[in-house]
Amino acid sequence: MRLFIFSAILFLIGISAAVSSAQQPTACEQIIARAFGDAGAYFSDPHDGDPIDLTVGLSALGNADPNDLTLGDAHLYASISDPNARSAIYIPPGGKLIEIKTHLKEDPKYVGRFGNGDSYSIIQFPELRQTLFIHHMVDVALGKKMPDGRTKFGEMGEGGGGEWSYRTVDKTKKPPTVWHPSFHYHFEMFDGLASSLDGLKERVSLNLLCTDLSKKGF
Repeated sequence: MRLFIFSAILFLIGISAAVSSAQQPTACEQIIARAFGDAGAYFSDPHDGDPIDLTVGLSALGNADPNDLTLGDAHLYASISDPNARSAIYIPPGGKLIEIKTHLKEDPKYVGRFGNGDSYSIIQFPELRQTLFIHHMVDVALGKKMPDGRTKFGEMGEGGGGEWSYRTVDKTKKPPTVWHPSFHYHFEMFDGLASSLDGLKERVSLNLLCTDLSKKGF
């Protein structure tokens, strides 16, 4: 009996350790947060083997299929615990902000619009032959290059497609889907060098970008 109890305790300790380990930013998530956000920023990528979004909790959008890059959202937040905190966003070394030919007259030349009005900007990484689409910036403009090689180009804010929401799903409640406001940037990486929505190719992981940024000190 004692042996059984001891084994059960070890089993529960193992589960607790595994959960605790899973609920930590991965190495790649930490690199992206350092490269693109302010100090204290947190990045959640549901396709890296850890689907838990620590800022907003486990959600239907965050708990994605790691084998399907079109499901689930990769988000950069200003804080690991506060979805209302705000952070600027930066272009890391190797990235190039692309002018969007079809932008609205009232928008900066680096901002495009989806059909629902949400804003997006395009950053090419020529050495990687990949293109990053980032959604939900406001006040987009190229700033001065910082000592670490990054360049500020946007902010979190309300209006202009900058604010957004995340959703949680609990099928035991009515309504089962609840939307919550938050501030974040949404990341999608594509193969090839695209300068418009029409030029997008296959979705790819952020692994190559993380490896490159790690070599550059992030």
